[in-house]
Formats: sequence, structure tokens, C-alpha cells
Amino acid sequence: MILRSLPAAALLALAGCAPHEPLPALHSPAPLFDPTRFFAGASRGEAELHILFHAPRAVRVESRGHWQDGTLFLLDQRIRAAGSPARDRQWRLRRTDARHFTGTLSDAAGPVRAEVDGNRLTIAFKMPHGLSARQYLYLAADGRSAENRMIVRKWGVTVATLDEHIRRD
Repeated sequence: MILRSLPAAALLALAGCAPHEPLPALHSPAPLFDPTRFFAGASRGEAELHILFHAPRAVRVESRGHWQDGTLFLLDQRIRAAGSPARDRQWRLRRTDARHFTGTLSDAAGPVRAEVDGNRLTIAFKMPHGLSARQYLYLAADGRSAENRMIVRKWGVTVATLDEHIRRD
């Protein structure tokens, strides 16, 4: 019985060591983060991905966003992670009110929900294999760059984090 609980205890102990909180020091009431404005056109992200029991990996993201029919915002992304082939994904977002968005993500396992609070955009969605993701994006005062902290959990345990700096082209 004790031997069976050791892997779970080790996983919980290691998860406690991983950075898994939003970046509250970056949160402010202004500027207001409008993702459809920030991601309109081209942007690039440079990130470091930390997956439990793996060495950190560099990740680069190239994005291009645009409106379709004035109501649907599309964000096409090409993701290049060190040691993996490039992959494409697409976000489809609709504004539901002044602070909220709903939509889809091509590699999510359900709907995407997003909420704006000052310069912070919080995005939540489920992923395949029982994973859940939450992203905290903080718009810089210049409006041209943002910091992104993504936290991926399984059974409430943080299994991966991504820290990304995004800049508009």
C-alpha cells in the first residue's frame, strides 16, 4: 500500500516546486487588454516550456489574427517547439460582452472561455487526455507586447507551465 502511494506523493511534491501561479505583479487596471486588437495582424512569441520530469524546451509561436464577417476573430498560429515538428492551430473567438469571449481552439477538447480584467486576459480550456489549461496574458503599458503564463494541470496537479514574451510585429 505504501509503495503505491509513493509515486503519487512524489508527483505532488514535485508539482509544488513548479511555477504555477499567475503573475499578479504585472496586473494593473490599464491598459485594457483587447485580444482582438493586440493579436490583429502579425505577432511573435518566444517561450520556455516546462513539463514535469523533462528538461525545459524553447518554443516559438508565429501568429496572424483577423476578423471574419465582423463577429468572429480568427488567430492562426504556427508553433515550433525544440525537438518537435512545427504544428498549426487556430483560435476562433467571439465577444460576448465588454469583458468576455467564448470560442474554440483547434487543439482543445471543448470550448474556450476568456475574461478581460484590466491589462490581464485569462483564458481557460480543456485539453485532450484530461488536461486543463489556464493562460494569464498581461498587456504591457506600451500595448505592443505581453507576457503569457500558461499552466496545465491534470487532477489538479500542475504538470506543465509555459512562460512566453509576445510582441506585435
